[in-house]
Amino acid sequence: MITPEGVLKLVELEFMAVPAEPAQIIGTRGYAAPEQIGDDGPVGSLTGIAPAPRQTADLYSLGVLLFTLTCGIDPGLVADRPQKRSIPQRLAHLVRMTARYNPATRALAPAILGLIAADPDERWSLERVGEVLATAADDPEPALERA
Repeated sequence: MITPEGVLKLVELEFMAVPAEPAQIIGTRGYAAPEQIGDDGPVGSLTGIAPAPRQTADLYSLGVLLFTLTCGIDPGLVADRPQKRSIPQRLAHLVRMTARYNPATRALAPAILGLIAADPDERWSLERVGEVLATAADDPEPALERA
């Protein structure tokens, strides 16, 4: 949405829920956090009744969204057969490969990688992401090791 002051805001509240309480779970393959989808991930959309995820699941989704916005790649990865790498590991590899040739992905790679950490407790805070976004224009060649 764009506010009357011309500020862009992301708004998505259709399935807002209290973490850990039973809720209708809706998600899209590729954007749902690993703790929402299990080891193999869903084939299509994620649906059902389950304990609502913590807010760290939204941080993961934000990281995937930033990745998609920088390069246009659909993050809906099919499961590895036989399973060798987790979806966050595979997505992180894709971010690093894309960042080699795409300046927008390269500029935001530290934040993207920080947001898509497999461990929800290791995901970057919004404040930390904000710092990267604020400096991305001033630092066109960030080190991917920062994530």
